[in-house]
Amino acid sequence: MLPQTWEALESEERKLVEDNRAMYELGAGWVVAAPTQLILTVPLREADQTQLQPLLSDLDYLDAEWQKWRALGGEKKKYFTSSLRSIATDAMAAIEYDTPEHSTLENSPLCKPLVKAGG
Repeated sequence: MLPQTWEALESEERKLVEDNRAMYELGAGWVVAAPTQLILTVPLREADQTQLQPLLSDLDYLDAEWQKWRALGGEKKKYFTSSLRSIATDAMAAIEYDTPEHSTLENSPLCKPLVKAGG
């Protein structure tokens, strides 16, 4: 890196650090820090209750909807996992049920032994 560029970057860094320090000393430090619970709740306490009432009724409605759909989702999950489990275990065990064609083929002369045992 060129010395002129390095010096320019260092001077810009010093200027930014000084500006940040000046802002913090002027009382803008709370902007830099993460908001606390007190900072978040004070405006709500000072707000007019008529402004908050529609929001609270919306929250009640959303909570009721959440409970309803959560229960339905739980039922769907149980059904899906039981169905999936039965399909997976049948496939893993390689269970294939015989059709009438299978039994006909097994009883045909093609599947009979050529030599009788013990004879």
